[in-house]
Amino acid sequence: MQLIINADDFGLTKATNEAVFELAKLGTVSSTTVMVNMLYASEAVKLTGIHGFGVGLHFNLTQGRPLSNPELIPSLVKENGCFLNITTLKKKIKNNEISKAEVLIELNAQFSRLENIIGSNISHIDSHQDINKQNLISDTLIEFMVQRKNPLGLRWYNKTYLYLSKKPLDLIEPGLMNLSKFGLKRFVTERYFRLIRNKLLHSFKLPDAMLYTENHNIRTLLQRLTMLESINTNKVFEIMVHPATSTEEFSETNMLEARVEEYNILKSFEFQEFIQKNSLLTFADLKK
Repeated sequence: MQLIINADDFGLTKATNEAVFELAKLGTVSSTTVMVNMLYASEAVKLTGIHGFGVGLHFNLTQGRPLSNPELIPSLVKENGCFLNITTLKKKIKNNEISKAEVLIELNAQFSRLENIIGSNISHIDSHQDINKQNLISDTLIEFMVQRKNPLGLRWYNKTYLYLSKKPLDLIEPGLMNLSKFGLKRFVTERYFRLIRNKLLHSFKLPDAMLYTENHNIRTLLQRLTMLESINTNKVFEIMVHPATSTEEFSETNMLEARVEEYNILKSFEFQEFIQKNSLLTFADLKK
């Protein structure tokens, strides 16, 4: 089993950046994605000095102000020029009220800003609040890639679960054979994500799946990994983390303590020992 551990939200707060810098140097995260419209995004230039560390774009349409002139992207912003919140964005996408051309304008602006900060070695793209799950956004990303010669990595959302079992740990993919374990909704969702995955593979480099535990708690997953000797598979899984050294400057309520707890697990001796036995990959290492 091979892992990519990506730290989201670089640039959002000082505490986020501090955590990513430390964990990157320890080697317990292998890449990060930058919110280029945030105050501390320019600090990403320091990451270019960490050998083998991947830096990508955390494409954002739901927090802060756009990099484009708001007058050029009216479907994406409120009257004050700030982005819509995630609930409103999803609703407007569902009602066909979001312009793909405007999404592409802002995507190009954010990608160009990241190039200005770190140069051309951008390894991958993911998105803030998982907006690229939306068909309109994923289609825009495909259109964006037409302009590029070298394929980038991309986060995608089909899942594999690391379960406690007699082995003592086992990888399980939702499917017909374990419908009773995951339920019909998870099965249908996985089928949908795998169909979209096939379309994205023409343009992007993708890991085989995102890795989770049955409770979808990343802290549980990280702790469970430290119990792991090996699982016999050549597949590559991404783990999405959101570490921060403190909760200062954060405005959201649903992830505050989890950010610090993830950071503490990722820097722990036990997790460092796990990484020494299981070296990490970046999206740049994936094959097209």
